[in-house]
Amino acid sequence: MPLERDEQGTWLSGPRDPAFDQPPLAVHLLQRWQALTLILTANYSYWLEDGEPSALRFKAALERLKELGWEEG
Repeated sequence: MPLERDEQGTWLSGPRDPAFDQPPLAVHLLQRWQALTLILTANYSYWLEDGEPSALRFKAALERLKELGWEEG
């Protein structure tokens, strides 16, 4: 995901096709019975393209969650 910068700061630009009506990343946290479920959805393919800085940060965040005990399902 391209980062935009100006004198006011840094942000993710969007919306962009094809997901112009969705955020770049959706986060859902659900508690059902004794289980806590975290669902991360990358709505833009930019987040997943190898070599992109955003993909590297996204994958690093997923690895950190695994280190903290979260399981991939």
